[in-house]
Amino acid sequence: MKKIFLSIFTIISFLFLTGCKVNWFNKTYYAPWYFIAIPISIVIIIAYIYIIKGTYVCPECGTEFKLKWYQLSACVHVNNKRLVRCPNCNKKGFFKRK
Repeated sequence: MKKIFLSIFTIISFLFLTGCKVNWFNKTYYAPWYFIAIPISIVIIIAYIYIIKGTYVCPECGTEFKLKWYQLSACVHVNNKRLVRCPNCNKKGFFKRK
């Protein structure tokens, strides 16, 4: 969690001195860094919290377990089910999110 906040802080620090020009209906506007950084940071934090809070239940042995963020981002998913392997019985299949 500390690494994520450190990386967000670093990104915002670099964006502090930047901005961009936006063309809107043939008029050019200057968009300061916080118009870009704040919404992106909020979306990243909410997605991280939503993904990490979920626990999965194995249909075979009933074990509840949490997955790491890199496991969740790399696995196949359909709705609330993800194709992962149970750490207890090593069964691979679509596990439902609790």
